[in-house]
Order: sequence, then structure tokens, then C-alpha cells
Amino acid sequence: LKIHKPPKFPSTFRDISFILDKEIPFAEILSYVNSVEIPYFEKVELLALYEGPPIPETKKSITLRFWFRSEERTLQDEEVNALQDEIAKKIFEYFKAIPR
Repeated sequence: LKIHKPPKFPSTFRDISFILDKEIPFAEILSYVNSVEIPYFEKVELLALYEGPPIPETKKSITLRFWFRSEERTLQDEEVNALQDEIAKKIFEYFKAIPR
């Protein structure tokens, strides 16, 4: 049994929804997200995966929740919003995805 000390500072999250090609496996998206260097990035979770109208037949919609935490301080909204924008831009460029 391992006892973990609770974090001193809280995590915060942002959701990103986007549309991309249906053939791209979720594992590839997850692998890419985990390989990108983003400050304070803690983890990512799949919130929603949708195929069907009004999404085009060759596409799917994905919503991911990104968690961020600093070990030294509480992150400010402006910082986290900038991190969200940075990771969204990388996902959109790499997968040729569009925001939803």
C-alpha cells in the first residue's frame, strides 16, 4: 500500500472539441497529445466521440478534457487558456482537424 501526499495546488481543466477524419484511431490522437511538450500538462481524458449527423460521413467529432497543474503555484485562467489554445492549434495542424 502506497500513500500519496495530496497535491498542494489544484488542477484545472479545459475541454477541446474538434472534427477530424474518421479513420484516425483514438490511440494515435492520444499518443500525439502525450508526446507534445505542453507546460503543466497533467493528463487527458476522452469526454465524447460522435459519428453521425450533422457530422460529415467521413468525419468524427471528439471532445477531450485536458488537465493542467503546477507544483509551485495555482495556475491563472489566462495561463490555462493560453495552454488550451496552444494544444488545440497543435492538434488542428497535426490532424488537419477543425474546431467544433
